[in-house]
Amino acid sequence: METKKRKKLYNVLMALVIVAVAVAGIVIVGITRGYIGNKAESINVSEVYGIAGIDKNGIVYTLDKKTNVTEGNTISTKTRARVKLEKNGDTYIIGENSTAVVKEVSDGQINIELVSGEMLVFMSGAGGSSELITEYVTAASSDGIYSVSARTGTTTIYSFAGEVIAGLDGKSETLQAGSYMCVMDNENYTADIDIHSLSSFQLSMLIELTDERRLCFTGNELAALAASRQGENNYGGGDTVYLDGSVLSANADTTVQSGSYTDTNVNINTETSSGYGADGNHSEQDNKEEDKKGDTPEPPPKDNKPAENDGTATTENGKKPNGNGEYTTENATGKPHGTESTTEVHENEAGTTDTRPNGTHKTESTTATQKPTTEKTEATTEHTQAETKAKTCTLQIRCDTILNNKADLTPGKDIYVPNDGVILETVTVQFKDGETAFDVLRRTCEAYGIQLEYSYTPIYGSYYVEGINYLYEFDCGSQSGWRYKVNGWLPNYGCSSYILSDKDVIVFCYTCQGLGADVGGGVY
Repeated sequence: METKKRKKLYNVLMALVIVAVAVAGIVIVGITRGYIGNKAESINVSEVYGIAGIDKNGIVYTLDKKTNVTEGNTISTKTRARVKLEKNGDTYIIGENSTAVVKEVSDGQINIELVSGEMLVFMSGAGGSSELITEYVTAASSDGIYSVSARTGTTTIYSFAGEVIAGLDGKSETLQAGSYMCVMDNENYTADIDIHSLSSFQLSMLIELTDERRLCFTGNELAALAASRQGENNYGGGDTVYLDGSVLSANADTTVQSGSYTDTNVNINTETSSGYGADGNHSEQDNKEEDKKGDTPEPPPKDNKPAENDGTATTENGKKPNGNGEYTTENATGKPHGTESTTEVHENEAGTTDTRPNGTHKTESTTATQKPTTEKTEATTEHTQAETKAKTCTLQIRCDTILNNKADLTPGKDIYVPNDGVILETVTVQFKDGETAFDVLRRTCEAYGIQLEYSYTPIYGSYYVEGINYLYEFDCGSQSGWRYKVNGWLPNYGCSSYILSDKDVIVFCYTCQGLGADVGGGVY
């Protein structure tokens, strides 16, 4: 009898211990995730789109609407994701591929460090204040609607309503609605916002806010811009460039090896190198006189037939024709060497040069002049299953703005401008997760034999597109060069910093006027 009582008591104690452990676990998880604690010192998560994570004291897990964000927490979003935080009527929206750290939370003050990416802040004017901190500049407001974009080497603050105080190097400047400040290498400038410079994130968020607050743009203007960008999302109809660089022709069931496809034109908008390159950074000009003939191969024959080579001709700059309409450079031993250099030279319309001493320089002169012999194959058997399931974007390269500015075109460059201004018609390009607009540009140019020249700028951590199809910055005026578009938007940072998303529409285009104004953008 005594034994049964002891056993019953033991079972009761064990049950209590299990319950206590379970309750303790729930409390610990609740405190860690912010479900339990001082709500006054936390920010509520009102919406989560896509995949976002939070780091709380070294514990990382998926962010959801139940989570209360507190000081020291780090929020990270993936592609096409965004997070809305709310506190006392104020809203803080973190865009895709962004990382933000909450620095201070109180009833009247929210301070957030934007490590990278984009954020938009909507202050209700109820008495609270906010501050977004970046590597170069801070943005503070109590009644404004503003956004901050933090990229490698560049930070931009946009004011859409009310006032925003921009702080830099101990000084402050008030940004009125409709203006922005761009900071690069601790140098800054302020200008009016061009509606075409709005990112997809900014545009979608502002459209949501038009009913709540008077913005610097009207609802009709924002809706018209959204509609115009929707029209640019026309997919299909062109060739397909696979991950291995081969091309599936849209006109026949044939695949062509990389670098040997020559008679295709594809349209794409680009970044400007005149003042801004494809990396979105200012180019530096040097008055050093230097002949650029050695940097630019001779134009290919107009009939696209291979150039004849007797095996002896070389240029005065040491470049030798290779029999395919291309030139290679020989070193002291007579062997071809690479085209990398620590100094980049660019010729402007006056014949002076633009030199970048800190970057590495590479030219890919892949202009092919022979049509390949192709074998008829089935794409599904020619490529791996991984390639078949790869994400895709569309790419286009065009220079049609030159057609209206031929008087400014450098003599001899007209041979590189197609009659319709289209260097490459729209093609579909496969890509892997993490690849950038620059990656698909390089792969596609290699596949079609289109000359591409670029350099790497360590200070900005990005590649700079200098020339495509032998058309360079300043070849058609002092404001000319390459820019790129993503779904109709002209980013203010380099194409090697833009991480691709499935079904993106990428267009590289040559601008002649307004540093991009003639291709749908404005000065950044």
